[in-house]
Amino acid sequence: MFRFGAQPEDVPSARSPLPNELTNLSALQALFVTNNSLGGAIPVDLGQMKELRYLDASTNQISG
Repeated sequence: MFRFGAQPEDVPSARSPLPNELTNLSALQALFVTNNSLGGAIPVDLGQMKELRYLDASTNQISG
């Protein structure tokens, strides 16, 4: 399991997008990015990840 996140003191005040580089993790099955001050659109290529079964991006400002 891969967890993308940061400590509260590491998070900038502006909303950051989900990095498109996550799509390079071809065997990724679950991604938890809850409450990470993320914003912007979900990378389109994330939908092409065949092994990804679960994405939790709650408590962010993500669109798409």
